Amino acid sequence: MVILQVPLYVHEGDNVTLRCHQYPNHYLPWTIFYEDNSAIKTWDFESTLHIGNINLEKSSRYKCTKQFFDSPWKTYSGEASIPITELFTPPEIKVTPFPVTEGDNVTVTCHTNVSPYRPDTELQFVFYRDNQIIQPLSSSDQYGVQSAQLEDSGKYYCDVKPIGGKIVKKSKELNIKIYELFSQPEIEMIPDLVEEGNQMILICNTTVLTMRNDLDLQFAFYKNGQNIQGFNSSHQYEVTSAEIKDSGNYSCEVRTSTV
Repeated sequence: MVILQVPLYVHEGDNVTLRCHQYPNHYLPWTIFYEDNSAIKTWDFESTLHIGNINLEKSSRYKCTKQFFDSPWKTYSGEASIPITELFTPPEIKVTPFPVTEGDNVTVTCHTNVSPYRPDTELQFVFYRDNQIIQPLSSSDQYGVQSAQLEDSGKYYCDVKPIGGKIVKKSKELNIKIYELFSQPEIEMIPDLVEEGNQMILICNTTVLTMRNDLDLQFAFYKNGQNIQGFNSSHQYEVTSAEIKDSGNYSCEVRTSTV
């Protein structure tokens, strides 16, 4: 005599209407709705139950009961379950290349899969690093870093939500570390004490910290902040016959040849 009508296909975030339907020629005005045997709508003349923005936790069993005015001891019930499908999977942060070294062009992707039953669902993404927004809400599922630096290291995660929807899913954090290509340079003078007329050699020492075979370094030298030897492949600066005027504060700088 009573049937609980539910939609055939329901996705999280949908607005769902349940209808407690009675067979023709039977007037049963009072209705009560249950979720997992707990009343969620008490006796009412309304035969429908509206559930807004339904979520996966609502994927449970529902029941409705109808009753005559003059026969409170006589009730009729109908039951049904609502199988709720994910609109999109929980997002996952992915990074390329991996591992990441200084100077790399990095792409951080917020990866998720839309339900095959709702392939036209449009999603929006927000990217975070160390709990700070680095790319606000947009339709792009990627965040790019050009020529990554050490300060770009951090814990990255993303939020995803459908356009016009209220569902928000957050990815787990991914700790992205930017590795140094080479150590901070140190300048060395040979010999330690130089007498006027003797040869003076300055060496710019650094250590390569990556396994990349294509890494070519260039070196530049400065005296009192002024460039005395431009960038080239030599890590040495030589003075054949030192003079008093060659005294000063020397430093060096190292860069990759692709700069």
